[in-house]
Amino acid sequence: MKKNNINFLLTFILLFILLFQDSIVMYFKLNFLNYLDEIIVLVLLFFSFISLLKNKKISIFQLSLLILILLFFSFGFFSCYKNSEFIINNVLKAGFLSIKFFLLIFSFLNLDINQNIKYYFVHSLELIAKIVLFVGIFNFIFPNIYLKIFSFAIPMRRFGLLSITSLFYHPGKFGWFMLFISLLYYSKYSIEKKESDKIWMIIYGISSLLSYRTKVIIGMFVIFLLVNIFNKKISLKSWILVLCGSLFIFTIFGNIILNTYNLYFSSDGSESARQVLIVNGVKLLKYYFPLGVGFGKYGSWFAKINYSEYYYFLGMNNIYGLSPEMSSYATDTFWPSIMGETGILGFLVFLAIIFLIIKKLKEKIITDNYYVLTFKTWAFLALIQSLCESFGEPSFNSSPQNIMLAVVIGISINSLSEVKK
Repeated sequence: MKKNNINFLLTFILLFILLFQDSIVMYFKLNFLNYLDEIIVLVLLFFSFISLLKNKKISIFQLSLLILILLFFSFGFFSCYKNSEFIINNVLKAGFLSIKFFLLIFSFLNLDINQNIKYYFVHSLELIAKIVLFVGIFNFIFPNIYLKIFSFAIPMRRFGLLSITSLFYHPGKFGWFMLFISLLYYSKYSIEKKESDKIWMIIYGISSLLSYRTKVIIGMFVIFLLVNIFNKKISLKSWILVLCGSLFIFTIFGNIILNTYNLYFSSDGSESARQVLIVNGVKLLKYYFPLGVGFGKYGSWFAKINYSEYYYFLGMNNIYGLSPEMSSYATDTFWPSIMGETGILGFLVFLAIIFLIIKKLKEKIITDNYYVLTFKTWAFLALIQSLCESFGEPSFNSSPQNIMLAVVIGISINSLSEVKK
């Protein structure tokens, strides 16, 4: 029992640090924690390859995933060599950031993940979620006191109300996490039909909306539709519920949705950072067909910190939020980065990897294992959530979203493979 308690505590601490890594670094100035997720990926990848060598076998899915990852990396690396000025160290780091999510999924496919590990992971997240919810309520009721205590939080207001951040530094992270946990409870409820799981699902779902992030609202709406489609519940009653729910969401959050639309697609003569990133991402896709300009050169974190020459070439250095002096909006989109850095070939390979993972998660299985079924549903819905968020931020490259999603998908596919043995 003592060993189990220690393992649970260690899992809780590790997940807590990973989730609030940025907040901890900002508050306590522990800059070395910035590299924790990369270290974890490399360590797990090392043990994964050791396991592969030991077992001397690899599944078709694993081999397909590995080939596609290497192909995507090759396109981004070679395009940088062919079309751009580069420093090899920067290209390798930018390339690693671009495939880190997929490498972590691959790592979990070859590891021994028992029921205890799944239990520790799920219940640690549930406990952390309750702490986040409690602080979020405090954040909502006493916003001024909250900001004095949690000085790292970025204060953002909608309708005169402070967007909830809780233990995160940005409301977008809070919204993502609350919806992520809501999907966990939906997955649990879909199996055992416990009323308590349904209640928690609703509580966390509503809490996610208090971030006032458009991507959270749209993600919730898309997932609601998909759940009904896959459960074959598209009846007149379901459509009425969808319509009423849509009207309710648009009534409450209409201004946020319209504002986001204008940021991306407005044609009123003014240019926003997001518009420019999208338009120029397509331009680079065409100009440098079929490989793009290479890792760390457009729309990514490394293109921002090692300010890309293409931003000058495209006149983006004069756009608010994209200038060398103030580039805080430079990573506000995801797909333009894929198009610009790896071209049409990298874009298609990236989509192929996502399709491969979705196809695996939707495989029919026969089992009554609670954790296998929970993770299977949770992984699929959380992936859809990240796909929705990817139109507003680099969700597949940004921690902790990419790390948590990769862990859930990795554990799920690992469990599915165990069932079929």
